[in-house]
Amino acid sequence: MGFGGGPGGEGLDPVASPSGKAGPDSTFCHYDEWYSSVSNQGKTMQAVGATQADYNGTGSDATSTFSAQVSGTVTASISSSLSADANTVVADASMTMGASLSVSLTASLGNSTTVTAKPGQTAYAIYGVWRLRTYGTYNIQREDCSTSSAALTAWSPWYVGWQTWTS
Repeated sequence: MGFGGGPGGEGLDPVASPSGKAGPDSTFCHYDEWYSSVSNQGKTMQAVGATQADYNGTGSDATSTFSAQVSGTVTASISSSLSADANTVVADASMTMGASLSVSLTASLGNSTTVTAKPGQTAYAIYGVWRLRTYGTYNIQREDCSTSSAALTAWSPWYVGWQTWTS
C-alpha cells in the first residue's frame, strides 16, 4: 500500500525503466492495490450455530442464560467487480474506521450471556462474530501504469459476541 495512488500518494507513480532504455518499457509504475473512500455501513452479526430461545411463561420477569453450543470461524466477505485482496481491504478499512478488524475471527465455546424477559415474552440469543460492513472504492495500479477502480462492499470480522433481544 501507499505507492503512487494509494493512501498518502497522488495519482500514478511512474519510475524509470529498469533497463534504462527508451522504448515501450521506458516507464513503469509500482503495482499497488488500495481501498479508498471507505464509509461505515453498520455492523451485522454472523451467527455461529443456531438462534437460542427461551419463553417466559411465568407471571414475573425471568432471566435466561444462554451458552455457546458450537465454535466456528468467520472470514471477511467482499463484493466487487474487481478481484480484491482481503488483507488489503481489511487493513485499509481498519485504518480508516479506527477499528480492529480481522480477515478471520473464531468464536469459541465457553461463552455465555443472560437475557431478562418480561412475562409472556421470549428471550433470544445468537452467538457469533460481529462484522463491520464498509463501502468504498477498490483501486488497482499496474506496472504498465494502467488503473482500474470499482465499488466494493466488505464485511470484516470485528469482535466475538452475542446479539440478544426479547419479543
